[in-house]
Amino acid sequence: MEVDRNLVKIPRVMLDPARIEKLLSRRRVARAGRALLPVPAARPETLPISWQLSREHLEALTGEIEAAEPVLHNVYEDRDIFELRRQGLQQIMDLLQRMRGFVDRYPFSDKEKDVVRAEIDALSRNIEQVAAQTRFFNMPLLAPALKVAPLQPESARSAGNATDIVFVVSRAQSLRKDVRLLAEHAPHFATDLANMGLNARLGLQTFGRTSQPAGPFRISAEDFMADLNSVSPGKEPQNALEALRNAVEDFSFREPCGKFVILLADADANDDFADARERTIEALKRARATLHVFSVNDPFTGAPFAAYEEIAHATGGQYFNIAVTDYRSALASLSAAICAQAIESGAPVVYSENRALPIGPEASETISVRFPDFRPGALGVDSLKLETRQDFMEACAVVDNALRTLSEDAGEKRLLSEFLDRILSHFDTVRLYRLDFKI
Repeated sequence: MEVDRNLVKIPRVMLDPARIEKLLSRRRVARAGRALLPVPAARPETLPISWQLSREHLEALTGEIEAAEPVLHNVYEDRDIFELRRQGLQQIMDLLQRMRGFVDRYPFSDKEKDVVRAEIDALSRNIEQVAAQTRFFNMPLLAPALKVAPLQPESARSAGNATDIVFVVSRAQSLRKDVRLLAEHAPHFATDLANMGLNARLGLQTFGRTSQPAGPFRISAEDFMADLNSVSPGKEPQNALEALRNAVEDFSFREPCGKFVILLADADANDDFADARERTIEALKRARATLHVFSVNDPFTGAPFAAYEEIAHATGGQYFNIAVTDYRSALASLSAAICAQAIESGAPVVYSENRALPIGPEASETISVRFPDFRPGALGVDSLKLETRQDFMEACAVVDNALRTLSEDAGEKRLLSEFLDRILSHFDTVRLYRLDFKI
């Protein structure tokens, strides 16, 4: 039988795709004080491939594999969030159990009451500390998150939650990997900003010897990722200071809004001469924009590039060394700094227990999860009255109610974790059989 030349045999990479294998074979890493155990490696089964697939089928299959990668990244991160929160929740439950033991028996003397009072206060402080420290990057997991509230129409005293962010990115060949990592983590950055209540738009302007014309602001993280993925690297000089001035002059910022310029470069500015720094600082201040820098240290001095650091500090920004900081952490710190500046400028704030967690291949595909306030004040154990026998009985009831509340929440989050486990289990099956990449 003659082989149809329009058909091709399924390639070996489809049987053992290294990209999926790399994502699923997780290493033991330490993050935020806890260890993540690797997924046990499963030996892939070799399928007897005795048929042929059309090129169109292979292209569609490749597209589904590529769509699976962000799903895996997001689900693993969501799993990390729930596991970290479960550990913090268990610590608080253990502290409440100890508290329950102290209030369960009425003391016989005032001295014993003083001892019980001191122990209860110490346990309450420990609960407060656990709730404060249980965070995933800048996201509190056992306490409400501070969010910037939208301005009322009649109010114009600050920019409120409107935030315009322009990334000024060098087209240097050496930054190809960094641009890819920035695009990869852009959805998490957008989700972090949204969780902080910021109504953010993202813009991109690339530069080499000259700057490209300003592009549009993007509301969608997917559109911003597409802009980043379209950057064409070159070997031009990096005239970064001119690019910064062009960015604040060319983009159409909202008024009023928080304005931020993020420089990504790995070499000193070629145009740092005469009064270029002063003119750049003046242009940024005139536009009321803050510069944050993603760069490396000067290879000759071992310190940050002087021009970038001076301009960032002059406008209230920070210098992130991308050689020692991963992009997920750097972007999380950046979103926290942007939120803090909005609050300092007088924006109204609210506290929220709801968080958006990315779960699908698109940045807009999120799940909303409620993370209740489990600090001592919210649980009612921060001011227990411990004088009479009746007081101790009521304190027992308060602690029991707190334990019941935490237990119910743990059960709800366990169901969500099991849902995420089913998604990962599906991709384990995908790894073994390699054919169906649909959830």
